[in-house]
Amino acid sequence: MILRLNADGLEERFPFLRFACVKLVKMDNLVARELNTHLEVQRRIDAAGSQLRVPRLLAHVRRRESEEAGIILERLEADAHNGSLQTFVEGLRRGTPTRVLRLTSETAADIVSAFNQFHRLGFIHHDVNDGNVFLANATHRDVVLPAAYGRQRPTVRLVNRADIVLLDFERTIGFPQENAASYSKEIEAENEEVRAMLKEVELEVSADDADRDVAEAYDEMLRRRIENDRRASKIA
Repeated sequence: MILRLNADGLEERFPFLRFACVKLVKMDNLVARELNTHLEVQRRIDAAGSQLRVPRLLAHVRRRESEEAGIILERLEADAHNGSLQTFVEGLRRGTPTRVLRLTSETAADIVSAFNQFHRLGFIHHDVNDGNVFLANATHRDVVLPAAYGRQRPTVRLVNRADIVLLDFERTIGFPQENAASYSKEIEAENEEVRAMLKEVELEVSADDADRDVAEAYDEMLRRRIENDRRASKIA
């Protein structure tokens, strides 16, 4: 659970809290591990001068006689241009069912690159999902697909570019960077998970492509999906 620290006028009393949020977690051994892992991720990012972005861990607190602890993190704003990939997808689905979210090839490549950097630093995330990929400063445009076969088609919200931030290190494991070869199978398995996640939302277009190209790429994506479903049903 992520909470903004704005209750009881705390932001007014302590202005620095405007830049923080608190993650509530059950106080157990996993909390200590997550804290240590997050701090080690930050340390290796800083030591390597890496461009990889993660929320900065600022502090942690525990209320007396409580089973919960609070991990205080850098706040990542959520609005029309900032949010997790999951938030973008579900927000469109709830608000306007006739809209779908798709990522340009550049944005998808940036997500792949973020995980590659994470692996090079000596970590395996172990929880790849669209809720743990944050799109910051996202630029996007809406492409209205022309009607086909007498039916209305969805509007594609195309994310042209975004800064990628990786979230949530509860299950992350670290290893000495010089031992990366020993973890190659796990790394490749995680890369496959990243590709599977992106397969649902990537559109093979560039940010500079015209709306007509976006429409053609969307139709091609649907055609391949239908063909893959047919093959799967034959195998079953």
